[in-house]
Amino acid sequence: MRIVLNGSEEILLQPLTLRELIVMKGWSPDKVVAELNLKITARSSWENIVLQENDRLEILSFIGGGDKCKTVS
Repeated sequence: MRIVLNGSEEILLQPLTLRELIVMKGWSPDKVVAELNLKITARSSWENIVLQENDRLEILSFIGGGDKCKTVS
């Protein structure tokens, strides 16, 4: 399955939840924000969101004093 993650195409070999993908990438779920198809998603729903073909996902982390964010890599 193909998704776009932080602007780059990714191929997923199996269905994953949003939380599984975040953990698989080595990101701390407590320190990132997820935008799925242009909508910020509640962290509490990540375990129930199964990624779908052509989903567009941006994972952001806050830096500095919390007033700036960046895409994680």
